[in-house]
Amino acid sequence: MVYYYIYKTTCLKGKFKGKYYFGQHKTRKLDDKYAGSGRLLVDYFKKYGKVEGETYNIEILAFYDNQEDLNKAEYEIIGDKYETDKNCLNLCSGGWKEGVSDETRELQRQSHIGKKQSEETIEKRMKKIRGKKLPFNKKNSENFKGRSLTDEWKDKIRQKHLGTHKSEEDKEYLRELYKGKHWRINPETNKREWYT
Repeated sequence: MVYYYIYKTTCLKGKFKGKYYFGQHKTRKLDDKYAGSGRLLVDYFKKYGKVEGETYNIEILAFYDNQEDLNKAEYEIIGDKYETDKNCLNLCSGGWKEGVSDETRELQRQSHIGKKQSEETIEKRMKKIRGKKLPFNKKNSENFKGRSLTDEWKDKIRQKHLGTHKSEEDKEYLRELYKGKHWRINPETNKREWYT
């Protein structure tokens, strides 16, 4: 039997405490430990670990009979919360708008493959998610590729880092100290630590 359901994942730690994410899931196994794949939620799990009851809670809100009903429900449940509620970790409304056929959706998907977004499109997207703190990682840094910083911003960055540069002697000491070591998340403590 295939289960279609809408769930709500609530974060329990750090600055994400109390923030939530709505999503949909299709599975044959109800206890598959799926808790969501939204970009901000995934970053949260990387930082705090993924332990139900300790770092997050998940609740199933409703079951549906098929994918179409599931998509409509997700779209209605999220609505505009992703724009209006600062505790909502969703970056878009999700689901599918009513009246769009599967064929049209497939054509839309195909038309985007291999295309690069324009500066204007990127700016619109950034305006939508402004106010939600995105960790600066490879995925969201792609949005800024090819953009140049204004002289004003360069000056601000220089001022911020004045006097923070290490001497060559300090750099050499740190290189030797951490040679062959790497960061990792300790699964027992969910904290970053060095390991060799």
